[in-house]
Amino acid sequence: SCLNQTYKNIEVIVVDDGSTDNTKEIVKSIHDNRLKYYGYKKNKGACYARNDGINQSTGEYIAFNDSDDIYLTNKIEEQINNMKKTKSDMDFSIVRMVLDKNNTIHFPNESHIKSINNGNYIDQLVKGNFISMITILVKKSVITKYMFDEEIPRWQDYDLVLRMIPDIKV
Repeated sequence: SCLNQTYKNIEVIVVDDGSTDNTKEIVKSIHDNRLKYYGYKKNKGACYARNDGINQSTGEYIAFNDSDDIYLTNKIEEQINNMKKTKSDMDFSIVRMVLDKNNTIHFPNESHIKSINNGNYIDQLVKGNFISMITILVKKSVITKYMFDEEIPRWQDYDLVLRMIPDIKV
């Protein structure tokens, strides 16, 4: 889903954090010069891997896609266009649904979405995280000032967003 974006001027960085599957072979079998692979023999943690991916990137924008995530084909293009139009540093969207093996689970509820759409996302963030990593597109020049805290074992995305959002235009 990353390589099939309508926005074509991208690089896709795969950071293999010590996986035991055949990630390296799969990535190496895809012949696309926009795809870059970085792998570790030993797991170093999600924050280290994300920070390494940010540091390895050469583009102006950063987006995240974990191995179990799928982008809509126009995700990057729409977010870049929105960021240019609004002159913002970061763009995010609401995760409208999560698909798993057994069910489709819809969240967040409609009143939550209305509140966020009215610009109340900072107030809503204090109550709980609703900005999933898969939905974020952020300028590299912004995220490199914050980076992921490698000492935090969980909720690293929430920590990052809480630190960034008061200082940037979203």
